[in-house]
Amino acid sequence: MTSPHWPLAGLRLRTPRLELRWPSLEDLDKLVALAAVHTGSWIGRRYQGRGIGTEMRAAVLSLAFDDLHAEHARSTAHSDNAASLGVSRKLGYADDGIEHFVVRGQAINARRLLLDRATWQARRPLRVRVSGLAPCLPWFGLGPAPVAAAEAPAGR
Repeated sequence: MTSPHWPLAGLRLRTPRLELRWPSLEDLDKLVALAAVHTGSWIGRRYQGRGIGTEMRAAVLSLAFDDLHAEHARSTAHSDNAASLGVSRKLGYADDGIEHFVVRGQAINARRLLLDRATWQARRPLRVRVSGLAPCLPWFGLGPAPVAAAEAPAGR
């Protein structure tokens, strides 16, 4: 469902196997239970090892570089998350430092990664069809601000 007040709900990124979209309220309830208020991209264990994570990340990078004209993309992965680091390397990210976090009371080292536009364009693994982007551009700072509904003149 789209809304003039929240056009991101109508944004769709389609790859040969996936459709990325804004989550429904039901989806959000399930995600909050799994993510415990932590943000990032991640994929359920049953979908891992099939290239879906790579395709998902490539779709978002395509939106960033091809449609929103980003110059760089940054990512972070826990140092012990070989799968996530592998996806990043496959897509062309380079090392950009280390960060330290405390997650559930445990110290975690994370690797920062950086991807630039030229590297993306040289390695682009797939084409992505984007729909519903135009009304979202102001939310990304790339279009005119949304027009507020005009107020009715006060009666006399």
